[in-house]
Amino acid sequence: MRRLPLVLALALIVLMAACDDDPQGDEPMTITPIPSGSALPSETNQPSGPASPSVAVTPSPDLPAGVPSSYDEDVGRQDVPSEALIPPGMELSNRWMTETDAGEVIVVAYFKPTNDPFVQARGLVEWRRSEGAEPPWTPVFGIAHAKDEGILGFEAVVGDATGDGSNDLLLQEATGGSGACGTWRVIDLAAATERWTKALCDARVDLHVDPVGIALYEAVYAPEDPHCCPSEFRLTILVYQEGRGFVKDSVQSTPA
Repeated sequence: MRRLPLVLALALIVLMAACDDDPQGDEPMTITPIPSGSALPSETNQPSGPASPSVAVTPSPDLPAGVPSSYDEDVGRQDVPSEALIPPGMELSNRWMTETDAGEVIVVAYFKPTNDPFVQARGLVEWRRSEGAEPPWTPVFGIAHAKDEGILGFEAVVGDATGDGSNDLLLQEATGGSGACGTWRVIDLAAATERWTKALCDARVDLHVDPVGIALYEAVYAPEDPHCCPSEFRLTILVYQEGRGFVKDSVQSTPA
């Protein structure tokens, strides 16, 4: 009988210990550190959604023969080697680089070496690098001339000719002669297409700023004028209109 209070006392102590769920007790907490780079409990290592697919770019079907189909290094225009952009056996004659609304652009002009500069095959190719494209660099526009076409070379200036705020290429294909003859072209680099073409002698074409367009300077000859001495000079400003091409904005003539 004298042992009963002791048993009851022990049972009461055990019961009190089992019911004590106070989290602020004196028992020290054990914290397991999360290794660097591991996901937190509220995060997941699974992607939130499918990865964006690469944008496939198809080379233009109208490129000069032998032009490489792509340049696969995703680097800026300054770091692309010119020899990787022209057909084998050709030599680079000029290179222009710019930024357009469609991405970075490199335009390369090249020729087939011969002993006679008047009978050299020549070509020109526009290469574009678009964000997310695969491959990164692709040829999108080209011009080719056979060796018997008499093209002496390409000269060009980069700037906005169409008024859309994106750079274009004003190109001259020189054929020479006393009238400095040649074919002039406006190439819309963002659209990879030709907007204007004109064969000219005794004339030149420049970019025009206000209004944005091109300026055509021409010598105007009367029937009796010798080639040295035109009667007047004419300045025609042409501006680009969607659906109509380049149209006259103004014409000014000045006596020679």
